[in-house]
Amino acid sequence: MNTQLSQNHRRAILQHLVKYGSIEHREAREQYGCEALRSRISELRRAGIPIGDKIVKFTSRHGHPGWCKKYLLDKEEYMDNAIKLLIQEVNERAVSVLALWNSTKQMIGSNSKDTPHFLTKHHP
Repeated sequence: MNTQLSQNHRRAILQHLVKYGSIEHREAREQYGCEALRSRISELRRAGIPIGDKIVKFTSRHGHPGWCKKYLLDKEEYMDNAIKLLIQEVNERAVSVLALWNSTKQMIGSNSKDTPHFLTKHHP
């Protein structure tokens, strides 16, 4: 399968899960043209996205009963992970800015011990 198409499907499926909390094969096929939902869900899970599943009953458009898999996003865990990653990224950027600040002070020969308030650590 086209890698770009797979990436587009993964992105669309994740956005759908975040917005609605769940997705079934029919929705993935009709809304996003994704015929390989199971593969895209597997890829998202390998990337650390907390997706569960359950078997649900459905009725076909011809009135026949059946069963299908419904994939469910654990939104609370997903948001916790997203917040942790965001905090980690902010901390890494703050360290980079602080290093740049210190090297700039050295280059201009500043003896100031003062660090700008926005570079000080305000969280545990």
